[in-house]
Amino acid sequence: MPATDFFPKAIIFDHDGTLVDSERSHWKSWNETVHALSDGKVTISEEQYKQHCAGRTTLDTARYIQQHLLPDLDDDALYQIQRKARDADPGGAHPLLACADSAVRSLQKRFPLAIATGAERYSIDKTLKAYQWQSYFSAIATTSDVANPKPAPDVYRKAAHDLGVPPHQCLAIEDSQAGFKSATAAGCVTVLVASEFSPQEWAPANTIILASLCELETFIDQGDFT
Repeated sequence: MPATDFFPKAIIFDHDGTLVDSERSHWKSWNETVHALSDGKVTISEEQYKQHCAGRTTLDTARYIQQHLLPDLDDDALYQIQRKARDADPGGAHPLLACADSAVRSLQKRFPLAIATGAERYSIDKTLKAYQWQSYFSAIATTSDVANPKPAPDVYRKAAHDLGVPPHQCLAIEDSQAGFKSATAAGCVTVLVASEFSPQEWAPANTIILASLCELETFIDQGDFT
């Protein structure tokens, strides 16, 4: 939650929907899988994806699809199908969101940085390599590194632990409800970045929502975390 008398000693970024513009391609990829498995009879609407899948792990999304769209398909089987499709994808990293590169490059000179994500490590590695960020992040915590994915606090706690900074001294940058819950439950001061694929009507009234990462460094320097 926003706090008085706070200035971050470290910054922890979410990945999908915060640094990279990935949720639309994830939605399309899942739709291709579901469409094929249902002989073209089932699709995931954009609204369904936004409300139930954005910011979640691949397995959580598979479980939602199995429970609500393809009840005859085992969720672990659906996960494996989707994972194979992604692993076989020769495509590169997702495009960066506005000002992500400039924000990361500037802030890494001033703060220890980490990524705390519901994605798996191979996806993060694509981003780090594509944009030459390998040396900028002191810690990477993925869903594979913890017992419980977002919205549980585990991934943010691990990122803070690996940075050597207590969570309450970390500023978390998020876009999704699951990520916001995860970061705040871990004890981070958390701000949201507006996101097309993560509706933020659920956000508490006092939540700070930035229009984009273009505003992040100025916001930090102003120090108004209330």
